Amino acid sequence: MNEGDEINLSGQQTLRLIEAPGHASHQLCIYKTRNGGLFTGDAVGADIAGHDIIIPFHPLPQFDLQMCLNTLQKLGRLSARKIYYSHSGVSDSVNEHIARPGGS
Repeated sequence: MNEGDEINLSGQQTLRLIEAPGHASHQLCIYKTRNGGLFTGDAVGADIAGHDIIIPFHPLPQFDLQMCLNTLQKLGRLSARKIYYSHSGVSDSVNEHIARPGGS
């Protein structure tokens, strides 16, 4: 799968793949066109459900700071309305959460 590839689930729902290196070179995010939802993988960090805490999750050896910052800026430009975190949590505070780890 590559940047921009799309999976059409129905006439109303398409999943768009976004290359999101930084956390790891193989990181992909998925943007849901129908509701503006964004599955972030670990690109934005980990949300601590029930609390207003985002923990950056960028372990070595593949972490690349500049690529991570570029990814966060790219995700910020999507105008997503919801973030779905990999390990827990959903947030409507998309811009605030993307900006916290040092992004846009």
